[in-house]
Amino acid sequence: MRKVIFVLITLLMSGSIVSSQTNKKIEFKEFGLSFETPKGWTGRIEGDYYLLGHSSIPGIMILSKNQSKDTKQLKYLALQGISNEGIQLAPRGDFKVVGNNRVEGFYEGIFSGSQVRVFAIGLINQLGSGINIFMVTEKGKFGEIHIGEAEKLARSVKFFRQKEMPNTDFWKQRIIGKQLKYMITRTNSDSGSGSSGQSDTRIIKLYRDGTFSYYFSASTGYWGQSGSDIRRNRNKGEGTYKIYSFQGRSYLELTSSGKTVEIELTKSKENYTLLDGYRYAVLDINRP
Repeated sequence: MRKVIFVLITLLMSGSIVSSQTNKKIEFKEFGLSFETPKGWTGRIEGDYYLLGHSSIPGIMILSKNQSKDTKQLKYLALQGISNEGIQLAPRGDFKVVGNNRVEGFYEGIFSGSQVRVFAIGLINQLGSGINIFMVTEKGKFGEIHIGEAEKLARSVKFFRQKEMPNTDFWKQRIIGKQLKYMITRTNSDSGSGSSGQSDTRIIKLYRDGTFSYYFSASTGYWGQSGSDIRRNRNKGEGTYKIYSFQGRSYLELTSSGKTVEIELTKSKENYTLLDGYRYAVLDINRP
């Protein structure tokens, strides 16, 4: 969410997003869903979200995927509220279950420095990823029109069986069952006073059963005539992962301890593997 916060500050006030897509069917084959942007709304992808704005209706619609498989789980998650950088939203009343695959309700709180009211709809997809729709606007400007526009989008959502894209298959063949390793060391020498250095090691092991383990180690040190000082930071853990693609871009999604991180997968001109732009070696998974 951090990637879109500052973009949304202006959009929330003006209710306007400049985009090339309007009143158009948007399809995400790897998620197994599609929707149509309501008339007058334009949208684009920003990080992990799809944003929609209107030229005259104040506010913004934010779409995100969900992995819930039943309404009980989806409602439980909705009632936890939303807390992130620049965002503190609490449920306003109970969330209600509509049918077998829908949960809806309201949030109120702080969004990018503004007091807002949010109408939220969560839809479950038994064949792939579900979708969350958040209609966000300043509290004093919220009205029935905002609920109606979110309802229009929700009615247009279609679910179908997920279809893997060629890019996803490429990355699965390249990195599943492998160890991804990033390692860099920097040293600096200051004649007469001493030396300093930094090292950074990151290892991700992607097992074929859909689980992963990671190890992170960073250290900084100083050595000089007056002595030495070394500081280390280490972390390790495990979880589950997914590889998927949309809009021509591929991602490695890591979930551990209830938190999810999405890392973009790309290749350099030299065919090196890049994770969020950092070069990782692709090694045997059992290599020390």
